[in-house]
Amino acid sequence: MSHLANCENFVCSNALLKCPNSYCIPYYMVSDGHSDCPGAEDEEFNLYNLNLMHSQLMICRGFNQLLVHPAHVCDGINNCPARDDELRCYETCPTGFACGESVTEVFDHNEVNHRDLFQTKDKSTRILVLSGITLRTEYFKELHGAIQLFEIYLSNCSLSNDILFEFLNFYWHAIRYLTFIDLSYNDIVISTNSEIAENLKVLKLSHTHVKDFVLNVVYTRSWAVDFSFSDLNSLTIVGEEDVVLDYLNLSNTKLSTLWISKSHIYINTLDIRNTHYLKYDSNTSKILKSLTVKSAVHGDSYKLCCSKFSCPGIQSVKCFAPDDPITSCNNLLGDFVKRFLLWLTAFIGIVGNVAVIIIKYVNNYDPSTFKHSTFNIVLSDLIMSVYLLFIAGADVYYRDDYVLYDTEWRDSSLCKAAGFLATLSYVASGVFVVLITAQMYNVHRHPTLEQQPIKISLVSLYVCVWCLCVVISLLPILIPAVNIYSSNALCIGFPLPNKQQAGWMFAIFIHIIMSGVEISLTVIGLILILKVILFDSSCVESEINNTKTLFLIILSSIIRGSIISITGLLSAVGINISPNRMGWLSVFVLPLNSAINPLLFIWQIVQQKWAAYKNRT
Repeated sequence: MSHLANCENFVCSNALLKCPNSYCIPYYMVSDGHSDCPGAEDEEFNLYNLNLMHSQLMICRGFNQLLVHPAHVCDGINNCPARDDELRCYETCPTGFACGESVTEVFDHNEVNHRDLFQTKDKSTRILVLSGITLRTEYFKELHGAIQLFEIYLSNCSLSNDILFEFLNFYWHAIRYLTFIDLSYNDIVISTNSEIAENLKVLKLSHTHVKDFVLNVVYTRSWAVDFSFSDLNSLTIVGEEDVVLDYLNLSNTKLSTLWISKSHIYINTLDIRNTHYLKYDSNTSKILKSLTVKSAVHGDSYKLCCSKFSCPGIQSVKCFAPDDPITSCNNLLGDFVKRFLLWLTAFIGIVGNVAVIIIKYVNNYDPSTFKHSTFNIVLSDLIMSVYLLFIAGADVYYRDDYVLYDTEWRDSSLCKAAGFLATLSYVASGVFVVLITAQMYNVHRHPTLEQQPIKISLVSLYVCVWCLCVVISLLPILIPAVNIYSSNALCIGFPLPNKQQAGWMFAIFIHIIMSGVEISLTVIGLILILKVILFDSSCVESEINNTKTLFLIILSSIIRGSIISITGLLSAVGINISPNRMGWLSVFVLPLNSAINPLLFIWQIVQQKWAAYKNRT
């Protein structure tokens, strides 16, 4: 087969094993005592690892690098140290169970004969799979003493603590060498692995009621422990030397405390997703810094992948955590472009809206009936610009070390104040756009209204609207259950993540329901106004010119509101919105009107003054 030695790019089928950078060979040619790969790699198990798990070769229990060719199984010669290859060759299988090599597994739950299983004199079982059957103490009180187990699966066996420990007590002679036990999906509460067996390497306690657990790890062994979906609250890891864990799954637990005694922990794979009591604050940072992850880590926050916050050497491993739509490990605003646009929008918004207030209202330049209505729009835009200054200032203050202060900033009074201002501006702007649209319709429908002074009742309406908007915006501060302002670094009440969180329903109400109603009313109003302009001959050109700017402001508000509402709706129903798009939505789209509207007002003022100048000359 030397003519195939250079086919390094060829992809083998599932039925074949590829020699490194070379040709493919059948699995039965692996570990058969003959070299079939160019470098004899087919006789070296460690080069293939998990690929061989699916082959026809038998792996000796407890010796992962010892393989036995099918031709040498049940041939009367012990090829494995524990005689695995000669076990179960000529034994009968208990009723309702399936047996193979050294495995006894439940096959038909309706036909299982428990007494037949526990009284069997079969010495060959090393792996016992009882998952799914209900265990009772009377089944195993007469257990034969010759059996020795390496692995036992007791998942979903309706185990209580009493039944479990009676089982372990009657089975003590069989589990002295136990290395794997699955106790998941049982109503048990145990406090340490030492209560089970001394030689354990794999322990599965997912979906149990374990709360406070002491993991006693012998440094010479490599461990895998699964606490996922359990009631685990605190975990203490004890070891005289540095502890090595192949896999530690703490996902979907209530873990709040991890204490390590006299050692450092080295973990190949760590999973802490949906560990709700880990707030990714300074306490979490202390926990993570006591660990060294060698291969991969899974979590819910971008901070997990930041070297200043997380495990030593975290940047050299695979870190699986969602990107934050706004921040990075170093800065509140993750990239320069977003930072520049936020400062630019804040500057234009502050200077532009203050200029509009001075020119149009302080100098009384705008005598029209829309004077007080547009003032409310300008004021809401100015509030949004002040909010942007809050965020820009925080970005400067925490520059280069933001990840260390992320929780401090989100929980601060300044962040809540910023969130209040952003929500107040957004809500008030939407309501006043609806009112202005209604007022424009009345002016075009009844032109004489434009010459009438504003009524006291309308001023009272504006005051009531502001009071209502203030109350709505204060709800996340006054009621902790709806505090969505602390959910993101921009402190905005927008449903940024694609999952429910504190204040999620508040965000849905503001940015989807309320905003959707406002957009619908505004669109209906614009349609009615256009109908009047196109079909009512009493509508004069001067009225149209006076409302052109308001048309543009209303149109920009509709566009902004539609983008935010649609994006929020997609996020709410679980459709994934990329973090980058969410970031642009928060930094650019949400505050955009606060910069555009004053430019439109100033352009209107310039046009009016130019027209007046031309009339004088």
